[in-house]
Amino acid sequence: MKLLSLSCLVILVLNSISYSLFMFYAVLGMCGPLLLFFYKFG
Repeated sequence: MKLLSLSCLVILVLNSISYSLFMFYAVLGMCGPLLLFFYKFG
């Protein structure tokens, strides 16, 4: 029972890490070209 909850916790942590990484890259993908534009022409 303890092992099951531990593996559940590990899956949850990995899931949240990958989700936040995905959000980070999504925001970067949206803001990256904009930042590049401002950097070039700003």
